[in-house]
Order: sequence, then C-alpha cells, then structure tokens
Amino acid sequence: MAKHIIEVRCSRAALCAFDPKALPEGFDDYKPVDVLRTLEDLQIEHRFRHLETDEEGDYICHVYVNELAQIDQTIASRIYHQSEFQPIDCPSGRLWFCGVEFVASEPLKGNELTPAGGLTAPRSGKSIRLKHGTHQMRITRIDNFHHHNHINWPWDWRLIGQVAGTAMLAIFALFALGSAVGLVASVLNWASISIFGADNCNCMMTIQQAERRIEEMVLFLVMSGAMGYATHLGLSALPKPRSPKESREREKKARLQTPDFVFEIFQTKSLPQCEVPKTILPHGLSADRGLASLPPAPNPR
Repeated sequence: MAKHIIEVRCSRAALCAFDPKALPEGFDDYKPVDVLRTLEDLQIEHRFRHLETDEEGDYICHVYVNELAQIDQTIASRIYHQSEFQPIDCPSGRLWFCGVEFVASEPLKGNELTPAGGLTAPRSGKSIRLKHGTHQMRITRIDNFHHHNHINWPWDWRLIGQVAGTAMLAIFALFALGSAVGLVASVLNWASISIFGADNCNCMMTIQQAERRIEEMVLFLVMSGAMGYATHLGLSALPKPRSPKESREREKKARLQTPDFVFEIFQTKSLPQCEVPKTILPHGLSADRGLASLPPAPNPR
C-alpha cells in the first residue's frame, strides 16, 4: 500500500493516466486528429484514462495504491464527482499521470506534438510503479475552485501585531520622557520657589501648586513605565512574523495536502469485495467524458 502526491501542469484543460506500453506502435507519428481518435479508442479499451479539468493550470493528484483514499472531512465536503472502479492496463508496470498534451511513447522525451522537453519540466507530471497487468482505478474530483480562490490578504497578522505593539511602546516611551522632563521642571520650580520665593523667581505658581505638579509628573511617569513594560511583555509573547520564504513553504505544503483529483488503484485480485459507497453523488461533471471536445494539439516547437 502506498500514497503518492503528484503535481500536474496541463495546458489543454485535461489530465490523463496511461502506460506508454499500452499505446499502439507508431503512436508518436500520428497526426493530431488521429491522436484524438486513438485516445478515445484506448479509453474504451481501458488502456488510457482521461478526465477534463475545465481549465488549464496546476493540479494536485493524490494516488492511493491498494488502499482506499483517506480523505479529510473538510475536503470530502467538496467532492464534485466520483467515478466507478474501472480497469486500466499497465503492461510495463509504470503508470504516468500528466496533462493530455504530454501523451507519448516516451513521456520524458516527448514527440513532435508534445511540449518541448516532455515531462522533464518541473511539476509537469510523474509516474508510479505498479505490478504488471490490469488494475482497477477510481477517480474522485474535488471542487477546490472557491477554496483556492478565497480572499488571501497579503499581510501577516503576526507582523501587524508586532508593528502595533512597537508603536504603542514608542508612545508610552514618549509619555515617560515627557513626564520625566516635566518632573525635572516641576522640581526646579519647586526649588526656586522654596529658596527665592515666587516673586523673586518670576514663577506664576505657589509652592503647593509646584508640589501637586510634581505628584502628577511622578504619576504619569509610573503609569507610562508600567504600560510600556506591559506592552513589552505582550510583544515578547507574540510569535515572530513568518519570513516570505517560510510563508511560501507553508502555503505549498498546505496546497500539496489539498488534492484536486484522488486516484484509487487496486490490483484486480485485491479490489475490495464489498461495494464501496460513493461519498457524494455526482452533480454535473463526469470524469469519463470523451476527448471530442479537445482541440487538436499544435506543434509547440
């Protein structure tokens, strides 16, 4: 039993699973129209599996071999379609998952109709090893369009907390500095009044007012210091903001765990004897539609 995570990039709005050895001899020399007809026939003969994605882009495929898929409940609520188990031939023991435009007798090299470089491009597709022979495959499609296209705010809330906390700390520091300056000025005024008298030092306040001013400045200084220290403790407790690299890595890891397609593959003899119920009945798209809607493949070279 095994689970594989495969990143697939397609430009024809269609994915496929196939064994190159199941393709007819001379397939690479076929014309585009003949390729489409041949792939339709191969799907009927269970030598090729095709499924449409409705649009081009990057897709995540989770492939389970000889075990039922373990789909998270949150993901299960977005299941769009689930096919029945159907046979697929794998004569060479290597099954490829890629965009339909990469189908070739040698997928890594490609041919005149496939994109330049074949499946050597990053995230273009991948193969898995299976036992030789016929296997049973079930495909489940997950509707992740709204899940992946939700509003993704560009800022990090932890960074906002750090900035806001630092700004508050700076404000309290200014209050403390102002209180300290006011305290010094009040003490000097009090000293001047005490020694020279209010008339001789040209002061507009009495000694009682100066003492009250000192008390106020001391209170402001203590409060500013206390609030600043509390803000410092709060900043220390906040988690550090993620770096852009860390954020990208977390997003990629989360994306890899959110499949767009789930493949369950069983050897014919190991297929569960009991009927495996569908998680959600299909409501629109079939994973087994024909290839007639695909446009002829232009020569990218």
